[in-house]
Amino acid sequence: AFVSTTFYPSEGAPEPLKAAFSINPLTYVVDIIRAGLFNISYPFLYIEMALLTLVSIIVFFIATYLLTRLDV
Repeated sequence: AFVSTTFYPSEGAPEPLKAAFSINPLTYVVDIIRAGLFNISYPFLYIEMALLTLVSIIVFFIATYLLTRLDV
């Protein structure tokens, strides 16, 4: 299943599905893009941007570490 808010909003979704939305980083990307396209500002926008940036940095360093260990 594709669990993010890309195709449907999180409002009205069951609680287990909302929990799955919050784990998926694509949800934050979609929220940020929607806010930019529709000129929407909400309190958690900057928190979502910071969280997405932090996750990206962590994944970058993990990937760099793993790639330097490869014997190619």
